[in-house]
Amino acid sequence: MKNAGKLRADNNSLTEKAFLIMAVVSHIAVFVVNLIVGGLQIDETMTSLNAYALAEHGTDILGNKLPVYFCTWIRGGQSPVATYLSAISVKIFGESLFAVRFPMLLISLAGIFAFYYFAKRVFGNGKYATVLIGLWSVSPWVIFTSGYVLDCNY
Repeated sequence: MKNAGKLRADNNSLTEKAFLIMAVVSHIAVFVVNLIVGGLQIDETMTSLNAYALAEHGTDILGNKLPVYFCTWIRGGQSPVATYLSAISVKIFGESLFAVRFPMLLISLAGIFAFYYFAKRVFGNGKYATVLIGLWSVSPWVIFTSGYVLDCNY
């Protein structure tokens, strides 16, 4: 009788791990598809231009040395988190769409695990957290935000 309970607990743990793996794989797959499809969203363009300028010259596109706030499109601006993370990635991987979007992939993957552990803690068991992470991984909002470098996603 004790073995049946242990077997059931092992199956639940296996299911949780399977859903986590599925969520991670789906995010990586969306990331790869976005790279294949290509093209930059307008805010990504400014982030990538500033990231490249930072990586190569230590300034933004307007020549400001290590700015805290990036002016874009003459007025308005971007937060520095996306730009500085992309600049580090551009420095490591070179100038490419992959380099600009890679930090967002890492942050979205960290978000999957953070959401899973949050849900597990709130509901007290892994069964509900597993269902929520399965829904989270196919959510259009999560899929969209994990594939594009928009500073509001950081």
